[in-house]
Amino acid sequence: MHGGWHGAWCWDKVASALRAQGHRVTAVDLPGRGVAPELAGATTPADFMESVGQVVRRSPMPVVLVGHSLGGATISLVAKAFPDRIAHLVYVTAFMVPPRQTVGSIAMADKGTLIPVWVRRDTATRTSTVIPEKPRHCSMRTAPTPMFAPPSSGCARSRRPCRPRAAAPASAPG
Repeated sequence: MHGGWHGAWCWDKVASALRAQGHRVTAVDLPGRGVAPELAGATTPADFMESVGQVVRRSPMPVVLVGHSLGGATISLVAKAFPDRIAHLVYVTAFMVPPRQTVGSIAMADKGTLIPVWVRRDTATRTSTVIPEKPRHCSMRTAPTPMFAPPSSGCARSRRPCRPRAAAPASAPG
């Protein structure tokens, strides 16, 4: 699962490498991302879980879910909903949200976070967007292998813009 301001495209290089090794790979564009960014403000954590759940239900075998950033919260929700359909969960610089906390509360409790500096919130559309002119940290940029396509437009190699994301998924409880 991609992060909050990304789309399935951020996994293109990883997916290609895994397919070349014979693995079945499905990169999901979460609702309000990628192909339907206009829906960003209306999405909820339940929408994310249902979107991924459709893929999990169709798989003939238990799946390995990989989540980056906000995608970590998504794969956790899916694992709770479909425990018998999950083989492994992989968190790549991702949120693992404890009970009674939210992604937003964890992020804002981090005294070193630059989210307030790099993110513009729009209360009218209920979305947030990475401010394009701000420099951004890209955790995948320093990954041990260049196979990881950057999920953030802050990385020099990325050609795709960050998309607005709904505020609701960051408020999902653990």
